[in-house]
Parts: sequence; structure tokens; C-alpha cells
Amino acid sequence: MKVTPSLERFPDSTHNRIRSFFETLSDQGKFSGAALFYRDGMIDSFALGIRGSDKNDSLRVHDQFQLASLSKPFTALAILKLVSEKRISLDDSVSTFLPCTPYHNVTVKQLLTHTSGIGYYAYVTDSLWGMPEYFMQNADLMTMFECEEIPNYFEPGRQFNYCNTNYVLLADIIEAETQIPFGVYIKNEVFDRLNMKDSEILDVFNKATQEYIVRGHFASGKCMEPSYLDGVYGDKGMYSSLGDLFEFYRQMDELTIVDAKLWSEARSTQIKSGRREAYGFGWRIKQLNDSDSLIYHNGWWRGFRSYFWTSKKHDKAVIILSNSLKGGYLKKEEVWNLF
Repeated sequence: MKVTPSLERFPDSTHNRIRSFFETLSDQGKFSGAALFYRDGMIDSFALGIRGSDKNDSLRVHDQFQLASLSKPFTALAILKLVSEKRISLDDSVSTFLPCTPYHNVTVKQLLTHTSGIGYYAYVTDSLWGMPEYFMQNADLMTMFECEEIPNYFEPGRQFNYCNTNYVLLADIIEAETQIPFGVYIKNEVFDRLNMKDSEILDVFNKATQEYIVRGHFASGKCMEPSYLDGVYGDKGMYSSLGDLFEFYRQMDELTIVDAKLWSEARSTQIKSGRREAYGFGWRIKQLNDSDSLIYHNGWWRGFRSYFWTSKKHDKAVIILSNSLKGGYLKKEEVWNLF
């Protein structure tokens, strides 16, 4: 664990530079969210914008946001915990746990690294589901897998192709192996053990997305309505806060719930995904100019955008949770170099 007995505020020059950057975006209507900047025992966190449709209901730094694809590192962590316990092997085939699926030649490791070749489910569910007023669940998607209605793009292991379907299947494997609902398993074995008290997996049948205080917004400022795909989890669906994600960051270097070697491999290059980019087990890796690397993941879903960026070399992190599409994606280098 990173030892930070007392956190201090950044020097005024750094504090003002960070705040000015985001306040300018906010004044232009290009940022609504909460952000946390941390380096070597110094920290700054703030929130700008509104929670939902009430323009007087401002965001708070402790608010929960939908993490979208930033959920993936936690799905991967749950799988790696089972690997550490020797209940699952990275080389096991998907069909070992989900015997009715046609994925006997796809491994757990290939799901983790987006090299399975399995197609993206959302490209076919609009036509196959045909009931947008009803939430689809992982079990419904499993029927489509079993009926071979989700296409394969290429032979497993041939190349990298970032695809949410991989992480839906990982969640299904966790449920098949543990016989525990994915959200319950993640809470008991990951969130509770990491002291992440504000984190949970969305269960649309017990708490609708519109019941969360923070809502995702269109660029126009209008709140988004729920999607029938909100019920599918593993690839998305996690809600969390700046505080919980920072708590996770502080434990990342000495995480105790998984094997240390395996955890190191998770944050190391497993497959190249671009000229200076790679993917581990649930983590993106970007080579920086100063011989350092970003270990990170971003997310987007229904108006929410999330950013979790950490340094491989330094005690430095940026966590940004946004609930508006307006303004586009934040640029890593621009934000990273603010402090």
C-alpha cells in the first residue's frame, strides 16, 4: 500500500492550474463531473456541474457515478482472484464453465486480453432482442451465445480487438464457478475487502438507473433515459466514487487479494493494441515520453465518462468521473501534464 499518513494540498500554483483548466471547461459547458489529482502525498479533489435535471443540484466529490468500461479492471480482478485460488486457470476454455457456448477454443486469458475474436453483442441485440422497453440480462445474452447468434470476427488469439462481449462472458464465468450472483461476489470478495464502501454493481431489477442521484446527460444537457442494455454487466455496470477509486489506487502496488506475480502481469503488456499502446488483464498501458507508462482505463456509457490514470513509475494518479457528453474526451497528455 502507498503510505500517505497525511495528505496535503498542492502548492497554490499547481492547485490553481488544475482548477483553472476545469473551471474553464465547465464555464464553456464542456465539463460536468468530479475529479481527483494525486501525487506524492499531495491531493486535490473537486466537483463541477449538476447531478441530474435540477440545475441547482450540484455535484459533490463523494457522489457515485456509473464507471462504464472502467468496470472492466474490477471484473478482471475478480477473475484473477479465482485464478489465484486455483479455481480457474487462464488457459481454461470458456466452455469449461459455460458448456453450452460454442467457445471451446477460446480461453479465459483471451477474454481478459480482448483476443478472443468474439463479436460485439450490441451490434446484434437491437434486432434480436426487439423489446427495448424490457431490460436484457446476462442470461438472455447467454441464450444468444448458445444459439451462435453473436458473430466471430477472427480465430482466437490472432489479434487484439477491444470488445465488451469478452467481459460479459468473464462475469458469467464467475457466476458459473462460484454459484454466486456477480454483483454479490464482487461486493463480498473485492469491494468489501478493499474498503470500497460506495461501490456496487448495478442491478436494474432492484434499483433503476434513474434512482441514482447522478444521471448521465446528452450534450444538450438533457438526462438520458435507461437503456435495455443496462441490465448486462461485467463490461460495465459498476457505480463508484472518487474516494473508493482512490482507496483502490492506494492499495494497487501491494494488493493482497490476488497473487502478486499475477497482479503484476495484469498491469503489464500481454498484447500490443497500438503503436505505443498495449493491454494487460483489464488494463490499458500507454508508453509515455519520459520512459514512464500510464496504467489506465477509461469508460463511456449513457452520458457517463470515466478516467482512471496511474503512473507505473511514480506515485501519481488522476481520477475523473463525468456525467456529460458535451466537450468530448479529455486528452491524456494535456490533463496528465497539469501537475
